[in-house]
Amino acid sequence: MKNFTKVIGSVLLIGSMALSVAGCAGFNAITAKEYKSAIKAATDLKSSDIRIEEDTRVGKADVNTTLRASEGKCYYGFIEFEDAEDAADYFEDEVYDGFLDMIEDKDFDGNYRETYSKSAATGYILVDGEGESDNDFNGDVYGGVFLKDNTIVIAMATSGKNKDKDKIDAVLDQISYPKP
Repeated sequence: MKNFTKVIGSVLLIGSMALSVAGCAGFNAITAKEYKSAIKAATDLKSSDIRIEEDTRVGKADVNTTLRASEGKCYYGFIEFEDAEDAADYFEDEVYDGFLDMIEDKDFDGNYRETYSKSAATGYILVDGEGESDNDFNGDVYGGVFLKDNTIVIAMATSGKNKDKDKIDAVLDQISYPKP
C-alpha cells in the first residue's frame, strides 16, 4: 500500500508538471502577416498604419521581420528572430527578468500571470494593473508579451480603460492567445 501511494503521488506530480508545461505551450507561433490580419480585423487600423520591416536587427540579434502599430493607448508589436535562442534571450533579458524584478520589489499592483521555459522558447507575461518601472510595464498596463519559438508578440494597452482592454482582448482572440 505504501508503494501504491508513492506511485499515485508521482503520477500526480508528473501530471501537474505536464499541465504546467502544456499551459505554457497553449498557443502557437504566428507570422507577421497573420498578426497584421488580426490587428486589422480587431481594430480600426488600416494596413498603412501597421509598419513592417524585413531583415533588420534588434539589439545584437538578426531579425527576419518586425511589426509595429499603435492606436490611441494600444500598442502592438511582433519580432521574428532568425533563431529561437535569440528570441528567448531577448524575452528573458528585456522583458521577463525586469518584470520579475518589479514583482519582487513590489512595484506592480494588480493581477498577472507569467510562465517561461527557455529550453522550449515559450513563455508569456499577462498583466492587468499598474507598475512603476522604466520599461513597458509603467503606469496602467493591460495585455501581454508572448514568446513562442523564434517570435515575440506584444499586445499592450497603457490605459486602464475598458475600451482599450477590449481592443487588446479582441486582437488576442483573433490569434488565439491567452488574455490577462
